[in-house]
Amino acid sequence: MRTRPTERAAGYHVHVLPALQRRDVELPVAVKAPTRGNRRLEKFLDAVNSDMEVKSFWYMAQTHAERLGMSDHSWVHMQIVLNIALRLTRLLTNQLDACVDIANRYYRDIPKTVQDQFINAGRGAILGIAPYDIAASLLIAEEAGCVVTDAYGKSLRDVLLLDSATGNHQSMVAAANAELHEKLLSFFDARILQWEQLLKRREERRNS
Repeated sequence: MRTRPTERAAGYHVHVLPALQRRDVELPVAVKAPTRGNRRLEKFLDAVNSDMEVKSFWYMAQTHAERLGMSDHSWVHMQIVLNIALRLTRLLTNQLDACVDIANRYYRDIPKTVQDQFINAGRGAILGIAPYDIAASLLIAEEAGCVVTDAYGKSLRDVLLLDSATGNHQSMVAAANAELHEKLLSFFDARILQWEQLLKRREERRNS
């Protein structure tokens, strides 16, 4: 498919599909996040979502990810990372008391049972949180006194930052204080075990 260069930006020549150069074309590409009346954030999202050049980068990122057999790295991935960062930083402003993403624990505990769901979510490759997706916001939260671990209660400090392999995808439990963090871990330990047992029984019935 032929492409044409757009204007030079930040020292790079950006090539996008001809359709992307038409300003009258509406593309179903956008990132969304709860702004909660934050005018600056609203203005930022409006600017990003109306920038055709940014959208072209998102398309190219997803194209490269597909060629490399990686999970979703499109605007969907950007939205996931953005929302995690917003939730973590809202711990600092007392807008939230905790931020939790425990999906990867399911994949680690019962991979055969849930693998198809993770592949569908990742557009052909297993979807997960890579360490570099959350490193900056995690550091900010920890420096502010929040307690952050994976869904097993283990520290994330020794995780390899740039390893995006499936085996290095992470879960996350972040809380404003140690007491709440401990309560969350206890709660999710029990609920995750119940859900995993349910999923296993369903799989056994399908295979019987």
